[in-house]
This record gives sequence, structure tokens and C-alpha cells, in this order.
Amino acid sequence: MNWPDIFLREVPADSDAKELALSVRSSVFDNEKGLFSKCDLRKICESGKFEVTTADFNSTEIKTEALLVPMEGDKFRIVLPVSHSASASLFGKGVTRHRNRFRIAHEIAHSFFYKRNKNCPVKLTQDSKAEEDFCDLFASYLLMPFDVVSKLPRRPESVDRIGADYDVSLEAAGRSLAKANKDILVLGLSWKENPRDKNIGLRVQWSAGDLADFIPNNTRLHSPSALEAFESSKSIENIEYLAVGNLRGMFHISVDKKINRNFTIAILSLPSMSEITHMKENMSIFR
Repeated sequence: MNWPDIFLREVPADSDAKELALSVRSSVFDNEKGLFSKCDLRKICESGKFEVTTADFNSTEIKTEALLVPMEGDKFRIVLPVSHSASASLFGKGVTRHRNRFRIAHEIAHSFFYKRNKNCPVKLTQDSKAEEDFCDLFASYLLMPFDVVSKLPRRPESVDRIGADYDVSLEAAGRSLAKANKDILVLGLSWKENPRDKNIGLRVQWSAGDLADFIPNNTRLHSPSALEAFESSKSIENIEYLAVGNLRGMFHISVDKKINRNFTIAILSLPSMSEITHMKENMSIFR
């Protein structure tokens, strides 16, 4: 199948990022496994005429995560920053690999804002934050198919599964799950001290969802359930009054067992009316 013949002269609606990502997968993979499994970026780069290289960004004035360079012959070069932790593979290992996979997918999205011909591709738009946001969305949908993510349970374990199945970071996985479920808030929590007062607790390393702007990074989550889940290494669900960042109120909280020595995932949502009724019947605070 042929690479999508799409040239964007303006930034489309966010919903178009999902369709564009599916078009790319469909142009490269002709079976259901290819459409919905871990994205083979090497095949996509080969099909779309993308060459991936690295450069030492620290030795230049470049202040970016990656570069997309149009080349003669209707090709592109994606330039990634050199990492001392990278293996011989350009994709690297662990965190480096996850970041590079997202960077490559992001730059592939930028290529659709060029007019491709037999010569050197020509940019059709001015660089903008709107375009950057669209390319982030495209990268997320390309790496983590929405049709799969949207059917997963709204639980922390789903974040682990997305990360493992699609070879992405837990943060990218959490953001994907939050996009598929507009009424949840996904938190990545680390056990660390506040550099100002040295108090140790579960602090927000990243947050995803429509309410994420209310929770600055390094905010402490005051939650008995989250603390119990972390200390006991078991998953816990509860309804609690939570104070985190600028959010205050009763929330349904689901906390994963400790993922490693100092990190875990929590999902917050507003409790349903049946949950509130049950809570009132069983908690003395309402009596």
C-alpha cells in the first residue's frame, strides 16, 4: 500500500490526528495485528522515506527534542539527540528508547505539513504551538491505537499494560488512557522528599487529564489509600476526601501496587451516586 498522500496547509482539529495515525498504520500494515499491536517504526520509516540519525545537540545552539530535515529525493531525515545510555540501536534502551520512539512518531507527523514531490519537500505552514500539540497527539495515537486503549479498564493496571504492550513510557501510557476517558485523572507518584521542608511523601511527578492543570508537579498527594497501597505493595480502591494541588473534594481513587522502589500510579475520578450512597451508609463521618 502507498504512503498517505496528505499535505496539511493548516493545523487540523485534534480529532483528525487519530484518523491520520490510522491512515499511516493502514498504509504500512495490511492486517489487524499490524494495525493494533506495537508500532514497528522501522517499517513505517522505511515506507515513508524517513532516515533516522543522531547528533550531539549539546555542542550546538539547538534547543529541541528532535529535528526533521527535508532531503532531496522526496525524503526526510529525523535527527535524534545522542544519548550516552543508548545502545548501538538508534532507538536506544529503556527511557531513551521510549523517548526516541515518541520523538520519531512526532516528527513523522510534522512531515504532513510539507508538500512532498520528486525533489525536496517544502514546508506549507509556519511553526506553531498548535502544530506541536497536533504532532504530539498524532504520536500518541500512532504508538497507542485509540480503539484499543479506549476499551481498557479505567484502572492503574491499564497504564502498566499500555506501557508494556506498546513500548512507551508510563507517562505516555497514562496520557493515552486519560485522553480515552475524559472524566479521569491519571497521576504518576514518586516517594520523595520536598527539597524545601524535607518532608517525605508521595509526590506528583506528572498528571494527565482535563484537570491536570490544577496539580503542579511535586505536589504532595495526601491519601491514606495511596500510602497504604505503596507501603503494602498491593492495589487499593477507595473513596476519600483528597487535597492535591488546587483540587479538593471527594474522589474515587484507584492506586496500583508499587511498580518499583519508589513509584506508583493512581487514577482519580468523581464518585458515582451509588458509591456516595454506599459511603454514607458505612462511614461515621456522615452520621
